[in-house]
Amino acid sequence: MELVYDNLVTQEKLGTSQYFWSFPSDVAQRKRAKLAELEKETRKFSEYESKQEELLAAAGKKVDVPPSAPEYKAAAEKLEQVKNAHAFLETKVRAEHEDDAMKLKRMVSDMQTIKVFFVFLMIILTSPNSQLVGVRA
Repeated sequence: MELVYDNLVTQEKLGTSQYFWSFPSDVAQRKRAKLAELEKETRKFSEYESKQEELLAAAGKKVDVPPSAPEYKAAAEKLEQVKNAHAFLETKVRAEHEDDAMKLKRMVSDMQTIKVFFVFLMIILTSPNSQLVGVRA
């Protein structure tokens, strides 16, 4: 049955009997069909390769546009706008970074002050001659 599944042998049921056969021309015909299919795929891939090479060559070429062309002027204006936006955003980020650094320094200083105050308060509260009314050590 494996030969039937691999299309190497043909099967036919006639009545209660099953007949199996294979002609040499069938094998040659299958091989020719497979060869034609593979040649078609090879041509297709070679066309894709040539298109890819053309596109890569076109991408590598430098396009010379005269400065007087309207496309050049529009692209130059767009580039200037992007540069200005980039500079603005850079200054904004730098200012926010400096603000964050100053806030962080202020927070560290405040935490140190709170820490000193807390230690001082603990010393007062835990001293045996604490004069605070209602506070027990």
